[in-house]
Order: sequence, then C-alpha cells, then structure tokens
Amino acid sequence: ISTSASYRSTISPTNTCLASDIATGTEITVVNLNNGHSVTCIATRVYSTADTGLIMHTDTFAQIADLTDAPIPVEISQ
Repeated sequence: ISTSASYRSTISPTNTCLASDIATGTEITVVNLNNGHSVTCIATRVYSTADTGLIMHTDTFAQIADLTDAPIPVEISQ
C-alpha cells in the first residue's frame, strides 16, 4: 500500500501504527520512500477520509524520518 504517514505522540504503545486499510493486529513494515529507511509496527485499523493513511508514534516515525518532514510518502507491506 502506498500512502502518506505522519505521527502523534499520544499513540500507545509506541509500536502501534494507526492504519486506514489494514486489519488490527497485523505486523507491518513501513518504508520511507524518500530515504529507504524502514520500521515495523502493529496496525490498529482506523476509519479515515484524511490524506494521511498511517499515523505512527512520534518515536517510531523518528526512526525513519525527521519530524519536520511529515507527512512523508511510505510503502506499507505485511
């Protein structure tokens, strides 16, 4: 899945990602398309009409991008 990703500091636990099209409990790999860095997280399905299809905890997002770059283009795989 190709989408954009951003972050939120209130997501708990920190390895959780809020995803609009992925079943809750699915382990996913998120690749930053700008630099190739990747991280894994556990999806929690959310229903959203926003342009950002993935929200990660701030600490998780920081592993693949600078916070000032948000939102970033990402590729999500299972």
